[in-house]
Amino acid sequence: MAMISHSHTNKIMITLFVEENNPLTPTFYNSFITELQFHQLSCPCGHAGGLSVHGYYRRFIKSSEGKLCFNICRVVCES
Repeated sequence: MAMISHSHTNKIMITLFVEENNPLTPTFYNSFITELQFHQLSCPCGHAGGLSVHGYYRRFIKSSEGKLCFNICRVVCES
C-alpha cells in the first residue's frame, strides 16, 4: 500500500507500507515505483493528475544481507 503525505515545504512523500516479515528490497521498490501510475494519484494540495517524476537520489540501508542501495524516486506536483 502507498500513501502520499505532504510536509511543511512543497515536497511530497510517498510512503510504502510492507508487512513486517516482508522486508523492503531495492528490487521490490524499483518494481513498485515502475508500476506506480503517478498521473492517477492526487497531491495533498488537492490537485489530481499532476504528479510526475522529478528525479532520483540514493539512500543506503544496512541489513543482514549487507549494504542495500535504494534509488529513491522524487515526484513533483505541477500545480
